[in-house]
Amino acid sequence: MDITADTSSTQLPSWLAPLSSHDQKFPRSPDHLAIQRITYESIFERALEEVEAGGTIFALIKNDPRGIDYGKFMKWMNLDPERKKRFREAKTNGALAMEDRLLEVAAGKDGLEDVNRSKLIVDTMWKMMQVNDRDRYSTSVKHEHTVGVDIKKLLEDRAKAIEGDYRVIDADE
Repeated sequence: MDITADTSSTQLPSWLAPLSSHDQKFPRSPDHLAIQRITYESIFERALEEVEAGGTIFALIKNDPRGIDYGKFMKWMNLDPERKKRFREAKTNGALAMEDRLLEVAAGKDGLEDVNRSKLIVDTMWKMMQVNDRDRYSTSVKHEHTVGVDIKKLLEDRAKAIEGDYRVIDADE
């Protein structure tokens, strides 16, 4: 028994028909772009709160029913210097939230969990903290060198040294 339905004879109204992949990937109408901008603006504050709590924008967007494109949202967010600055600040604050969560996972306060899984969580969170707040959590050491060089004196000393190295050899010698 064939349970597939023949949809070729069924005509859907244009407003109910699925969008072509071209329309979904490249919205061109001004109305669609305006709705997209309003959607991004409406979720932006919530995204900052999520990041400050140690969460991710990816998880927030994935669970949002509006079908927001993660890449386009991130591009939109980074186009504006003020939004980009606020996002960096949220990531720095989120590192503090991750620090608290990291201690709970390491102490096993979440309940019984596989030790390897806990180690993976701790290691991943630690790496994210290092990326999100390099000044506080990075293990790299900065070396600053200040050298005061008087190039004119160096050139004069070198010229004197060269003059002393050469002797004119007379043919009579």
